[in-house]
Amino acid sequence: MSSNGSEVYQKILSIGTHLGVIGQDSGVVQHRTNNGLQAQFYQGGWELLKGENLWHQWQEIAEQALELLTAEEFPNIRTNFFCFSTRPNDATNS
Repeated sequence: MSSNGSEVYQKILSIGTHLGVIGQDSGVVQHRTNNGLQAQFYQGGWELLKGENLWHQWQEIAEQALELLTAEEFPNIRTNFFCFSTRPNDATNS
């Protein structure tokens, strides 16, 4: 029932996609997604799944997984990390 007393019928269709790729090479496994399970959730219909953007995203995450599998290993070194703040301490300036 609407605010003016008329009846309203509404049908809502929501569609969600989850794209994930798992790549494995010599015991190294890489997993990539398009931002998780609910990041790609839309209100619409079949036209959302037929769009080129969806297939472009799939290709992009597949390429990322392959790049990670062929990337050089990060060197196993021990180092020091220093973090300095350039923001003045508000408590001492008041």
